[in-house]
Amino acid sequence: MPDIISVLERAAAVPTRAPDLDRPHRRTRARRIALVSAALVILLAASLSVFALSSPHRVTVRVVATPSTSTTSQPGSGSLQLLPTYHDAKNHFAIGIFDGWRPSSGTLAPWLHSPHEILSLATVPLAPSSLPGNQAACPSEVPKVVVEGIGHDGAFVGIYEWIKGEGVYSAEPWPAGGAGSLHWGPGCRLATGAPVQIATFTRNGRDFSVTKVLGPGAVSADAEIDAMLNSFAPTP
Repeated sequence: MPDIISVLERAAAVPTRAPDLDRPHRRTRARRIALVSAALVILLAASLSVFALSSPHRVTVRVVATPSTSTTSQPGSGSLQLLPTYHDAKNHFAIGIFDGWRPSSGTLAPWLHSPHEILSLATVPLAPSSLPGNQAACPSEVPKVVVEGIGHDGAFVGIYEWIKGEGVYSAEPWPAGGAGSLHWGPGCRLATGAPVQIATFTRNGRDFSVTKVLGPGAVSADAEIDAMLNSFAPTP
């Protein structure tokens, strides 16, 4: 009969593999590799940030904020926006005026009677001449202060009202297509070379002429003038 020791030895399970004595060392190496990799990633990100800030060719994104002032889009003005309406109690009308356009500080053509000036707007400040008498720059009655003031990039628009029965003129009804459909006729040519354009129309039973003068660099003034005229509302 076999002894008890032999029986126990045969009954013991045969190990399927040798003991893993290197496992703790592998875990330590893995942690070291992970720490080194993380450090390299952080270093690379910091280097890229410094390069982006110092590069002369970086792209700058500018965000343009919309003004908080409420504006009103007028018929026919497309995407253009007018400032709150300007009211004239003396001449009984209202009109929207763009930022950058300024009413004159006084009547620029006081020598006119029919038509007489009710509003002068320009992209630069304009004041009446201190000289007496007719101070027109040409037969179209454009004031000299306009020609001298608007320069290369400026623009001017003047609205004049006719007195019924006084003066010789022909006014067309306000067109259904708005100011863009007005018939602009050529006025005199100024010494600066800038052309003068004039349109005459009837609106709310009143007759008006509009004169505009554009400097060669006033590229957007035509569209702004049309939008302002579309907003022009004379009291009947």
